[in-house]
Amino acid sequence: ARREARGRSAHELQHLIATERRVLQQGASADGMEEAWLAEGMAHLAEEVVGLRLEQLGVRGNLTYEQIGGSQEALDAFQAYHMENYFHLGLFLANPTGGATLAESDPGGLEGLQVRGFAWFFLRWLGDQEGGGDERLLFRRLVDGGPNQLVGTENVESATGRRWADLLADFFATLPADDMELDALDSRH
Repeated sequence: ARREARGRSAHELQHLIATERRVLQQGASADGMEEAWLAEGMAHLAEEVVGLRLEQLGVRGNLTYEQIGGSQEALDAFQAYHMENYFHLGLFLANPTGGATLAESDPGGLEGLQVRGFAWFFLRWLGDQEGGGDERLLFRRLVDGGPNQLVGTENVESATGRRWADLLADFFATLPADDMELDALDSRH
């Protein structure tokens, strides 16, 4: 329970922060709350960021076996803050076009875990690609939803200034090409 609570605390704190920013600071109603896929993706991203900070690792690096398994403390931290996200990502990657990726409310079950895997990994990629050196500003814009309290894909488009279809095309091109040096492919992939 103590191990689960570590990552879960960061996750739930992100939900509280998002609610506070939208409801108390901007006066949003229940309709102005973020769609489940993006809200859960942001919460899972909070788990990752807190875990990386505690492990004194950066957000833009590739985790290596040495970093994860170098000590029992590092392995415990990975299990507490990252393992669940990688499990969800594995469920999404096992069937990236057949499972749900976007949901206004939590679909629950396996489909809900696939949504979380897609959302977390998409947001991690988005921060790396669109964060402009300081991804915190991008994520704050997503939490706020802008002056019109946008949600879901409209929120992502507004925060990045890019069309959803273009973002998805770049994201899906990145999945098979990550860490490969291919001359014909743009370096952002």
